[in-house]
Amino acid sequence: MPLSHLVVDLLRSLPRFAGSDWVFTINGTNPLSSFTRPKRKLDEASGVTGWTLHDLRRTGRTLIANLEVADETAERVLGHSLGGLMATYNVSRHRKQKMAALVALEAELRRIVGEHPVGRNVVPLRLAS
Repeated sequence: MPLSHLVVDLLRSLPRFAGSDWVFTINGTNPLSSFTRPKRKLDEASGVTGWTLHDLRRTGRTLIANLEVADETAERVLGHSLGGLMATYNVSRHRKQKMAALVALEAELRRIVGEHPVGRNVVPLRLAS
């Protein structure tokens, strides 16, 4: 899967276990197998509950659709396989199209959170008192 420059930089900045190939691991030997605890910590820190990790995929897919990325490319970005004749005759991995979609999504997310001069429409969350 191609990754945007922002994602690559973020992954490179994460602390790593010496000699481990895993980015997401709790012991350096095995991959992270559950996001239950990290999600619970995020819920507590943000004060936002009632969502699932799948909601992030749904939101990403919706944003990509709003950016007018072709459905075929958007589905491949999510790792969905295409069936029927498409799977038989089109064996391209669509790397350029997926990368373009991810770069567009990154720009949209930056705009939403106010890192782009066009969009400064996000209000910071405040903890309830």
